[in-house]
Amino acid sequence: MSEEAELVDPQVVLKDKCRNDSHCQGLKAELQQCSDRVKSKKKTTETCVQEFTDFVHCADHCVSEFVQFVQASEVAADDASFSGYFGGIDVDIVDNLNSKSVI
Repeated sequence: MSEEAELVDPQVVLKDKCRNDSHCQGLKAELQQCSDRVKSKKKTTETCVQEFTDFVHCADHCVSEFVQFVQASEVAADDASFSGYFGGIDVDIVDNLNSKSVI
């Protein structure tokens, strides 16, 4: 009996890495501070939409740069395994994704 391979969505993995990337930490902290402020008040018009938008934009930008880097590296080399560090993301994640079934 063979076990089914664990499916991994690379977008989820990369977004998680990027949300915790050092480049987005300041925006994540601002969003948390805003959220804490809003939760501490009974009535407020503050919504934290701008802080949320800035944080999501940072994470999305990080993911897109990583994907472009991987695509360019695959074109430049026949071997798709990379080692190193790019934009705060461990590039060895490519090897981890390649070892699992990716949806």
